[in-house]
Amino acid sequence: MTSYTKWKSWNANQFGLTPKENSLYYQKLFSKYLPNTKNVLEIGYGNGNFLNWCKEKHLNVFGIEQDEDLIARAKKLNYKVYKSIPQIKGIKFDLIVLFDVLEHIEQSKIDSVFKSLKKILAKNGKIFIRVPNGSSPFGLAYQHGDVTHVTTINGAKIAFWSKFNGLNVIYSGEDAKVILSGKLYKLPQKLIRRALYLAIEELIRFIFSPLPRGVLSANLLCVLTHAD
Repeated sequence: MTSYTKWKSWNANQFGLTPKENSLYYQKLFSKYLPNTKNVLEIGYGNGNFLNWCKEKHLNVFGIEQDEDLIARAKKLNYKVYKSIPQIKGIKFDLIVLFDVLEHIEQSKIDSVFKSLKKILAKNGKIFIRVPNGSSPFGLAYQHGDVTHVTTINGAKIAFWSKFNGLNVIYSGEDAKVILSGKLYKLPQKLIRRALYLAIEELIRFIFSPLPRGVLSANLLCVLTHAD
């Protein structure tokens, strides 16, 4: 186990398991795209939660990781994994996912990442990017809670890298929220909190205009497609 996997508590016996909360989150994010999705690539797959979810959905899922322990764990379960995008040959992806990845990359190198994503994205494919929200005060705990985070990212930066690499941002804002998680007794509380969240965000955006949507979200979620 490497020092990073140990710090993240990514134990080998838990690799490739998808907790219910994660499964509900993935379902909320991707359900409407699944009918048109065959090939999926997750860059930075960590402990394999999303890889397993895709496998359960009978998707052709690939992964990219730098950590040798995580690569070995994935290969042991027969996942198709690589260390870099150029190693993948002859395939385009309907869905490319980067959960909490870009903040680990030096800003000067992110433009080349977008160039590579463009090349392997299928004609009607989608790229999902989630990062700590650099435009939100609530993103600070996530951004500075990991010493390997080297770049602060917000929607404006994602839009910049996308525009100059032939990609179009079709969504940029707050991360997906799972309201109904099976515990009905918590639903009223969650609905009240959600209503307050939306109202407070609109008030803050009005007072401090202009501010982007999702300014209270600790994570920023962006969805990209081909611009042409």
